[in-house]
Amino acid sequence: MIDYVLHSLPLVAALVIWAIRLETKIASIQTDITWLKKEIPGCRQTLEDRTP
Repeated sequence: MIDYVLHSLPLVAALVIWAIRLETKIASIQTDITWLKKEIPGCRQTLEDRTP
């Protein structure tokens, strides 16, 4: 039983690292989406002002 647990530790560590990296990427994407939501109305107004 202990042997099984010891052999599975690298897999568990890899899964934890993968989950942390995934969470970091998701947080980055959420930040980008929030920024876009703030910027798009201003971009739309700028485009309307420049359209003849």
